[in-house]
Amino acid sequence: MTRVLEPDADRELIEQQVREIVERVKDELHHRPQPCSILFWAIMSTAIIGTVVAVYGFGLMTPIGWAWAGAIWLYAACWFIFNDSVKVAVLRYYRHKKGIEVL
Repeated sequence: MTRVLEPDADRELIEQQVREIVERVKDELHHRPQPCSILFWAIMSTAIIGTVVAVYGFGLMTPIGWAWAGAIWLYAACWFIFNDSVKVAVLRYYRHKKGIEVL
């Protein structure tokens, strides 16, 4: 019998890990300094392992298939871009308008 984990477990895993990258970078992600490679690859490897578990199930959950996994990655990427844009806008506001160095 297949146990069913929370349906959004894979999406939440990817979102939380991407949020770690967004929160640790002081400016836009593509500008230096970028997150250290150890942190980046640790986050990416666990996200990929979580995706493979979600796609195939392995007796831990009901498999979701590659179509849903791709949709989850696309959703997470869109939110990553949105969160990074909001972060940059807020930081620029505080730096230029208020003269406060936030990070």
